[in-house]
Amino acid sequence: MEQGLSQDMLLNFFQEIKDLYRETDRKFQETDRKFQETDRLIKEQSNATRKLEKLFTSQWGKLIESLVEGLFVIRATGNSAEIVNMPDFMPRAW
Repeated sequence: MEQGLSQDMLLNFFQEIKDLYRETDRKFQETDRKFQETDRLIKEQSNATRKLEKLFTSQWGKLIESLVEGLFVIRATGNSAEIVNMPDFMPRAW
């Protein structure tokens, strides 16, 4: 009758578990490194996007304001805008 696992079989079994644990740990470390790199890239992109948005809204807004000044009034609310004509509004010929 077999009396269970031999000592060599147990040692091999525990060595395999130890190897698997090391491999899992290595993969977790690699995943953590990738997450850190992804976070860094997202921060860089967010900063670049914020700078572009600021440039676009400030410079573009000034240009549009100067182009439409005296032509009509723009009412901006939230994330929408509409043209509001004054009662005496008359478009000018270019």
